[in-house]
Amino acid sequence: MIAADLRVGAELVSAFAQATGDRSSLHIDPQFARKTLFREPIAHGLLPVILLLGWIREHQHERAGPSIRLTEISCRFRAPVKIGESVHLEAEMHRISEERTSWSLSITHGSNRSLITSGKAIFTQSSNAWDAAGHRETLLAEDLCESAYLVSDLEIGMNDRLAFWADPAAFRPLDGQLDLQFGKGGRRDRFSDSGILALACLSTLVGMRLPGRYATFTDFDIRLPVEIDTARPVILGGTVANILPSGSRMRLDLAWAQGAETVGSGTATAVIGSSPPASTSAAEIRAVHLGYGIEEKVALITGASRGIGEAIAKTLAVCGALVVVHFFRGEQDARDIVKDITENGGRALAVQADITNETAVAAMFEKIESSLGPVDILVNNAVGDFTPKPLDELRSVDFLAELNVSLLGMHTCCRMVLPHMRRQRWGKIINMGTIATETPVASQSKYIAAKSAVVGYTRSLATEAAADNIQVNLVAPAMTATSLISALPAALIKRLAEDSPGGSLLAPIEVAKVVLFLASDWSASMSGQQLILSKGTPPFL
Repeated sequence: MIAADLRVGAELVSAFAQATGDRSSLHIDPQFARKTLFREPIAHGLLPVILLLGWIREHQHERAGPSIRLTEISCRFRAPVKIGESVHLEAEMHRISEERTSWSLSITHGSNRSLITSGKAIFTQSSNAWDAAGHRETLLAEDLCESAYLVSDLEIGMNDRLAFWADPAAFRPLDGQLDLQFGKGGRRDRFSDSGILALACLSTLVGMRLPGRYATFTDFDIRLPVEIDTARPVILGGTVANILPSGSRMRLDLAWAQGAETVGSGTATAVIGSSPPASTSAAEIRAVHLGYGIEEKVALITGASRGIGEAIAKTLAVCGALVVVHFFRGEQDARDIVKDITENGGRALAVQADITNETAVAAMFEKIESSLGPVDILVNNAVGDFTPKPLDELRSVDFLAELNVSLLGMHTCCRMVLPHMRRQRWGKIINMGTIATETPVASQSKYIAAKSAVVGYTRSLATEAAADNIQVNLVAPAMTATSLISALPAALIKRLAEDSPGGSLLAPIEVAKVVLFLASDWSASMSGQQLILSKGTPPFL
């Protein structure tokens, strides 16, 4: 058995990169590696394998045995080796015949002996005496540019190749690094083996050419039955034989050739990482991402003739939307809002409809489309009334009256806008809730029950519409200073304002600005969410 502990330092990795030409960014570029799943450079997977094979040859020479060369090897890679980490190398011999020996290979973490690489190698007696006095500093016959294929770039049959010289002189710096660690002069023919040098170039093919910088080995199986002629270059070619996009894996068919003769063959499998997402420049943010993205979008706000709805309509209009001010009874108020918007450079339309009546809602949408176009942004703000009524006085008709507006009327409007939003694959639906669903108050059971249904509806619709790039969210304000709360006792309104950490009720414009955020491109990554506007009052959701 052969066993040794080795520190895989940066100098060792650099010497291997120089010898093989495998200068993959994953191994030598910290800036690149930190954006991969490894977060830092890792050693070439074949580096400790090559070193272990070299020690097997050295062990054979120390026993005064015959010269041997690598003819078969298979390995499976379980984990990466970080630069600076210590590993334990181990090989055990199992004789096959007088001419052939089989070795089980094991590479484990030095700290906990967890498995990094396992494999099997077969060496065969060789009658050739290699001249280790070559002069090349790298095995490669020519410099290589690093490829960067992703799984999506690959096709079955795609191929690449590289040319190399089987010159063990390229491994002298690697020998020197080993001598520094072990304090003794190793044999200069440790790597004088055509099979080992041919295997080393596999690291270069996969790491630099096919697929390149995003690749890491998972396994390989290679046969090298023919001794390589050191006087002639060798061509190593790889052809994509299989692609597994779901696992981000590819398999290469391999062939080593000198002239017309094939001197080796095999397969190798690699995992292909993903490219890091491009960062967004400050200039791009300024030019592209700071706009609201609602210019010329048609926005319908139900119940917009007063209070929060009025503030929302004006805010969206000022930011470029074509606003539809829906009303039920407040016609003059709606027309005044439209006049204010148009006098300040916006475009708006007042429309009347009883949203509990499906026929009336359909007519409203026909009028909107003929005047401005289909609705892109829907704000479901309409509500029945906010008149307090004790629970024991409520009847079914009371709940149904509120549900017909807050839930069923809202659903009718959503059903009307969804076909257009799905066709254009863009849409915003903002439903208005209340903080009272989380912190109920007395005598508002019908209102709270209806708004609780709106919470569930919002989440359900968000799930169904997500595939069509439609965002559905809910705004839940605390008590807001509008005419809707005029039915409440003045003393109660005053106490609620004083109890607020900010010392006041919400203003409609504060709610409108949150609706603007949800209607804009700024909230494109949000859907199914409930935004609580409480000015610091619990609940904190």
